[in-house]
Amino acid sequence: MERRQRVRHGMIAISCVGLMGILAGCGSSAPQLTFDGTGCQWDGSTALSAGPADLTFRNQSDEYAAMAVLELPAEGSARDRELALVGSDFAIPSGQDPDAAQLVGTLLADPGQELTQPVPLVAGDFVVDCATMSAGGQPIHAWRAASLEVKP
Repeated sequence: MERRQRVRHGMIAISCVGLMGILAGCGSSAPQLTFDGTGCQWDGSTALSAGPADLTFRNQSDEYAAMAVLELPAEGSARDRELALVGSDFAIPSGQDPDAAQLVGTLLADPGQELTQPVPLVAGDFVVDCATMSAGGQPIHAWRAASLEVKP
C-alpha cells in the first residue's frame, strides 16, 4: 500500500507539471473524462483554445485508473494519426509505449474517485486516454477517449 501511495504522489506531481501545458475547456464548464471500467467518455469540446481551464477525471470503475494526455508528433506519420482513433482500445505491452505520441501528463484515481485539476493549454494536437493500472503504477490497458486540437 505504501508503494502505491508513493507512485500515486509521484504521478500527481508529474501531472501537476505535465498537464500544465495541455488541456482547457471552453466556456465555464470543465471538460470531463469518465472511465467506467469498459470504456472512456470525453464530455467537452475537442477544438480548444490555448489558455487556462479545469479538467475533471471521473473513475467510475472498480479499478485503479489513470487519465493520460499524449501529444502527437508535429510531423506525425499516417501510422501516428491512425493510432489516435477515438473509441479504440489496446493492451499495453510491459515496458513499451502504446504509440508514437509523447506522454505529457497523467492523473491517477482510486475506484469511485473524481478529481478536478486546473490546467492551461498550449497549441498542438493531443489524445486523451483512460487506462487501467497495475499495483505498481504501470498502465495495463488503455481506451482512447478524445483527439484534441488546441489553437493558439
